[in-house]
Amino acid sequence: DNPQTPLDLNGADFRKANLSGVDLSGTQLRRAIFADADMSKVILKNASLRNAIFTNTNLFQADLSEADLSNANLTGAQIREANLSKADLNNACLIEADLSKSILINVNLRSANLQHSDLSMTDMYEADLRSANISNSQLVSANLRHSKLEKTNFEYSDLSKTILEGTPLTHAILNKVIFKEAKLNSAIFSSTFLMAIDFSRSDLCRAKFDEANLEEAIFSDADLTETILSNCNLINTKFNNATLTKANLNNANLTSSELINADLTDASLKKAILVKSNLNEATLTNANLSQAVLTEANLSNAKLNKTTLQRSNLENVVMTGASLLNSNISKSNLNNASLSRCNLDQANLSETTLKKADLSSASLIGANLGYADFRQAKMNNADFHGADLRATIFTGCEMNSVNLLNTKWTSPKIVGAQIRV
Repeated sequence: DNPQTPLDLNGADFRKANLSGVDLSGTQLRRAIFADADMSKVILKNASLRNAIFTNTNLFQADLSEADLSNANLTGAQIREANLSKADLNNACLIEADLSKSILINVNLRSANLQHSDLSMTDMYEADLRSANISNSQLVSANLRHSKLEKTNFEYSDLSKTILEGTPLTHAILNKVIFKEAKLNSAIFSSTFLMAIDFSRSDLCRAKFDEANLEEAIFSDADLTETILSNCNLINTKFNNATLTKANLNNANLTSSELINADLTDASLKKAILVKSNLNEATLTNANLSQAVLTEANLSNAKLNKTTLQRSNLENVVMTGASLLNSNISKSNLNNASLSRCNLDQANLSETTLKKADLSSASLIGANLGYADFRQAKMNNADFHGADLRATIFTGCEMNSVNLLNTKWTSPKIVGAQIRV
């Protein structure tokens, strides 16, 4: 009834041997040498292979599940389609190893060296990769859900189409990583350095990037619904055609960023900096940009209906053809703004300064312009039908062919204004 004593082959030399299909389950093979051997489809389940040498070994479709490969040398090994579930590869060397399509569920790769390795299409669910070096490697379509990635080095690696849903990446090293089309919903990147990372076409719904450095990152065509980007450095970042519905960008720095045709419906950008940013044809319906800085930003043809821009700095902004229906732009700075052909119907512009602004052919039907300052503004062909113009300043304005029907005029200041209705 005693269990069979494991075969002891510790230190054996199998260099260039043909061990294809051999069953060595549970065998003691510590410090054994398998360099250049053919071990395709070999069974080494639960084997002891600590400090073993597998340089350039063929381990195609090998069963290494639950094997102890700690400190083993697998440099250049071919381990495609192999089973390494629950194997211990702590501190192992897998430089230039090919592990593509292999199963590494619950594997221990802590402190392992996988530089220049191929981990494409591997299943590393709940793998332990803490302090592992996986730089300059291929991880395309790999499954890394719920993996432990503290201090993991992914520098210059390709993680396109990788599955990292709900995985914390806060302390991972991600310099120059590619995340194209990756599944990163609910992933955690808080306070992480992610400069110039490519996240284009990725699923980043509900991901957390708060206080991350994302300067020059690319999020074009990505889904960032409900994603947290508050307090982030997003200078020169690209969000073209991205979905940012209900995203949190409070206090984010988006200077010179591109958000062309981006969807920011219901997004929060309170106190965000968007100096010289390009939001051409972007959708910001019901977004909150209170106290935001948008000086010299381009919002041509943008949709800002029901948007809050209260106390914002919009000096020199370009909003040609934009729609701001029912928006709140009160107490804001729109000096020198280009607002020609804008739809500002029912908008609240009370106490807003629009000195030297261009509102040619703009529609301000029913707008609240009380105490607004339009000094030296151009408003030719503008429509003020039903607008509230109480205590509004029009000193030095051009107002040729304007519609002032049913407007409320109480103590307006029109000194030097050219008004032709």
